Amino acid sequence: VQLHAAIRNCTRARRVSFWHWLRSGTQLCLAGEATSTRPGSLLRVDGFARQLRERGWARLERQELGGVEGREFAAQGLLGEVIGVACGPTARVQVVLAGDPLEGRFGPLDAPTIRLLVRLAHSNGETGLSLRATA
Repeated sequence: VQLHAAIRNCTRARRVSFWHWLRSGTQLCLAGEATSTRPGSLLRVDGFARQLRERGWARLERQELGGVEGREFAAQGLLGEVIGVACGPTARVQVVLAGDPLEGRFGPLDAPTIRLLVRLAHSNGETGLSLRATA
């Protein structure tokens, strides 16, 4: 809950959702966490997911919105550019997706801010720090 609020307050993202990895045959997918997505939500975003696994974060740029992955995100309500960040491994939440930015695109500091907030939230459980963010 704190991570969701922090991302909404500190970035241009208007929609934040939480996902976990799911393998469907040879394809790597993201399955939605029930509290932040529609029941049974599944994203088949192979290229985005590969980049997310390799780098720890990925970004769907504006010019890619009309492609297959852009349509997958749009069907889940993640409009405009999308930023994904890998979280610490837990059973329920392994990826944070932020999308639907104001004016349809993120600014240059949004991705690093989201990555920092995810790291702070992940260390929160280990250090007892409280993650509070205000605009």
